[in-house]
Amino acid sequence: MDAEAVASAVEETLAEVTRGALRGEGLAREELLALADRTTGGGKRLETLWGRMGLGALRGETQRTRRVEWWRRWRCRGGARAAGGDRVPRAPQPQASAAEGDP
Repeated sequence: MDAEAVASAVEETLAEVTRGALRGEGLAREELLALADRTTGGGKRLETLWGRMGLGALRGETQRTRRVEWWRRWRCRGGARAAGGDRVPRAPQPQASAAEGDP
């Protein structure tokens, strides 16, 4: 097997164990966290791998790389209501102008 095939097989195996740990399988969770602790300081590649696997979710951590614009979510879900129960009006969209010469 070449290095790429080995890396793919290992990543698939880790992904399956991670899914089991997230489903609540205690042994899978313990082993995965122990493995992650042993690889701490292993470089950016390992950090990225563990990030894709969802290690933060197993540890109860929030992803640091994820950006959420809460004000936009709040507005889109209708949480922003004006007095009287009306939604805050959306900003007007620019109208497409007719080409010159068209009636």
